[in-house]
Amino acid sequence: MEGCVSNLMVCNLAYSGKLEELKERILADKSLATRTDQDSRTALHWACSAGHTEIVEFLLQLGVPVNDKDDAGWSPLHIAASAGRDEIVKALLGKGAQVNAVNQNGCTPLHYAASKNRHEIAVMLLEGGANPDAKDHYEATAMHRAAAKGNLKMIHILLYYKASTNIQDTEGNTPLHLACDEERVEVAKLLVSHGASIYIENKEEKTPLQVAKGLSLLWPLPLRSTGSGRAGSAAVAHGPSCFAACGIFPDRGTNPCPLHRQADSTTAPPGKPKFIVFIKEVLKYLY
Repeated sequence: MEGCVSNLMVCNLAYSGKLEELKERILADKSLATRTDQDSRTALHWACSAGHTEIVEFLLQLGVPVNDKDDAGWSPLHIAASAGRDEIVKALLGKGAQVNAVNQNGCTPLHYAASKNRHEIAVMLLEGGANPDAKDHYEATAMHRAAAKGNLKMIHILLYYKASTNIQDTEGNTPLHLACDEERVEVAKLLVSHGASIYIENKEEKTPLQVAKGLSLLWPLPLRSTGSGRAGSAAVAHGPSCFAACGIFPDRGTNPCPLHRQADSTTAPPGKPKFIVFIKEVLKYLY
């Protein structure tokens, strides 16, 4: 069979969307509906992958298991969520698909919906009981994935369902670290406005603002909390009166500090934002 994906004919028929031929074979031998191939996948897995809703509905009507996993731990719901198959996700959830199932990487279907920006699917999963703070084997959440990808609307969705903004992965990075690292200005502003800390350090002892690309060229002094929750060690270096008036806080007057004047006047490379502007844009959501 041309374009074979499986060593089982029923799986190939499910993937290629040949409903009538698949029906004929399965109705003649119903055990074929749940038989697994070389990847431990059933016809349902392959139909979900290719997005053949009618075949999925046929198989579900036969009562095939919806939570069987392939050899990588992917359930049909993982596959459908990752592939963006909205109607299939809805059908699987209606048949009791486990919304917080994890694969061999520790990922839930929500992890893939978040990274691939599947808004409607993310909402269905969350409404179905998906844990917005579920961690994969790297202790990353759906929020980490959305922040790294710059998926702003997805972050709005996760925040609506009370996802945390300050969970650290195995490298100590919060979603804000990842947003800053990728220069996702709007994402960073949104996270900060919803409680993301600019003071949490990762395993490299860097705060989110310190991981912004090129930041060290413009901001040699670290931004760390002194316990007051406002000024960091940069305040200690500058002196409180200087820091309070610095233009890094846009609502606090002009910028008398030579360090900040130099940073403000630095010309950004073509196509790159000025990193001091990046900092200002983020910090103005705190003050």
